[in-house]
Amino acid sequence: MAELPPLPDGFVVNHFITSDDVERSARFYTEVLGGKVVFGPVPTVVELSNSFIVINTGGGPTDDKPMVTLETPRDPERTSSSPPWAASNCPIPFHRRMGHFPKLPT
Repeated sequence: MAELPPLPDGFVVNHFITSDDVERSARFYTEVLGGKVVFGPVPTVVELSNSFIVINTGGGPTDDKPMVTLETPRDPERTSSSPPWAASNCPIPFHRRMGHFPKLPT
Protein backbone atom coordinates (compact mmCIF):
# COMPACT_ATOMS: atom_id res chain seq x y z
CA MET A 1 0.00 0.00 0.00
CA ALA A 2 2.40 2.66 -1.15
CA GLU A 3 0.08 5.00 -3.06
CA LEU A 4 -3.35 6.44 -2.54
CA PRO A 5 -5.89 5.70 -5.29
CA PRO A 6 -6.57 8.39 -7.90
CA LEU A 7 -9.01 11.02 -6.67
CA PRO A 8 -12.41 11.36 -8.34
CA ASP A 9 -13.46 14.54 -10.12
CA GLY A 10 -14.76 17.31 -7.93
CA PHE A 11 -13.60 17.28 -4.33
CA VAL A 12 -12.96 14.69 -1.66
CA VAL A 13 -13.61 14.97 2.05
CA ASN A 14 -10.77 13.93 4.37
CA HIS A 15 -11.52 13.50 8.05
CA PHE A 16 -8.43 13.36 10.29
CA ILE A 17 -8.58 11.32 13.47
CA THR A 18 -5.92 11.28 16.17
CA SER A 19 -5.81 7.86 17.80
CA ASP A 20 -3.88 6.11 20.56
CA ASP A 21 -4.55 2.82 18.73
CA VAL A 22 -4.43 3.35 14.96
CA GLU A 23 -5.00 -0.34 14.16
CA ARG A 24 -8.12 -0.56 16.36
CA SER A 25 -9.52 2.66 14.92
CA ALA A 26 -8.92 1.41 11.38
CA ARG A 27 -10.78 -1.82 12.18
CA PHE A 28 -13.82 0.22 13.25
CA TYR A 29 -13.94 2.07 9.92
CA THR A 30 -13.34 -1.11 7.90
CA GLU A 31 -15.19 -3.85 9.79
CA VAL A 32 -18.13 -1.83 11.10
CA LEU A 33 -18.58 0.84 8.42
CA GLY A 34 -17.28 -1.13 5.42
CA GLY A 35 -14.31 1.05 4.48
CA LYS A 36 -11.15 -0.13 2.77
CA VAL A 37 -7.58 0.54 3.92
CA VAL A 38 -5.77 2.25 1.02
CA PHE A 39 -2.61 3.34 2.85
CA GLY A 40 -0.89 2.24 5.98
CA PRO A 41 -0.02 1.11 8.53
CA VAL A 42 0.75 4.47 10.23
CA PRO A 43 -0.75 6.75 9.22
CA THR A 44 -3.64 4.64 8.01
CA VAL A 45 -5.98 5.98 5.36
CA VAL A 46 -9.40 4.34 5.01
CA GLU A 47 -11.48 5.00 1.91
CA LEU A 48 -15.10 5.24 2.97
CA SER A 49 -17.68 6.04 0.30
CA ASN A 50 -16.79 9.51 -1.05
CA SER A 51 -14.30 10.31 1.68
CA PHE A 52 -11.05 9.31 3.28
CA ILE A 53 -10.48 8.81 7.00
CA VAL A 54 -6.87 9.60 7.93
CA ILE A 55 -5.92 7.95 11.24
CA ASN A 56 -2.64 8.84 12.91
CA THR A 57 -1.05 9.13 16.31
CA GLY A 58 -0.60 12.52 17.87
CA GLY A 59 2.57 14.53 17.93
CA GLY A 60 4.23 17.87 17.83
CA PRO A 61 4.97 20.57 18.25
CA THR A 62 6.60 21.10 14.84
CA ASP A 63 8.79 23.85 13.43
CA ASP A 64 5.85 25.45 11.63
CA LYS A 65 3.52 25.15 14.68
CA PRO A 66 5.77 25.40 17.74
CA MET A 67 2.88 25.90 20.18
CA VAL A 68 0.60 23.11 18.89
CA THR A 69 0.45 19.49 20.08
CA LEU A 70 -1.98 17.05 18.45
CA GLU A 71 -3.35 14.51 20.94
CA THR A 72 -6.32 12.28 21.60
CA PRO A 73 -9.06 13.65 23.88
CA ARG A 74 -8.10 13.53 27.56
CA ASP A 75 -11.71 12.83 28.52
CA PRO A 76 -13.40 10.26 26.24
CA GLU A 77 -16.81 11.63 27.29
CA ARG A 78 -16.06 15.02 25.65
CA THR A 79 -15.45 15.83 22.01
CA SER A 80 -14.78 18.79 19.79
CA SER A 81 -16.07 17.19 16.60
CA SER A 82 -18.66 14.69 15.52
CA PRO A 83 -18.92 13.62 11.89
CA PRO A 84 -22.56 13.91 10.77
CA TRP A 85 -22.62 10.72 8.70
CA ALA A 86 -25.71 9.01 7.38
CA ALA A 87 -26.04 5.93 5.19
CA SER A 88 -29.20 5.23 3.24
CA ASN A 89 -28.17 1.69 2.34
CA CYS A 90 -26.68 0.39 5.60
CA PRO A 91 -28.06 -3.17 5.80
CA ILE A 92 -27.57 -3.61 9.56
CA PRO A 93 -27.90 -0.72 12.02
CA PHE A 94 -24.79 -0.06 14.09
CA HIS A 95 -26.46 -0.96 17.40
CA ARG A 96 -27.51 -4.39 16.05
CA ARG A 97 -24.13 -5.06 14.46
CA MET A 98 -22.17 -4.17 17.60
CA GLY A 99 -24.73 -5.04 20.28
CA HIS A 100 -24.98 -1.35 21.18
CA PHE A 101 -24.36 2.01 19.57
CA PRO A 102 -20.56 2.19 19.57
CA LYS A 103 -18.48 5.16 20.59
CA LEU A 104 -15.95 6.19 17.99
CA PRO A 105 -12.56 4.76 18.97
CA THR A 106 -9.83 7.11 20.15
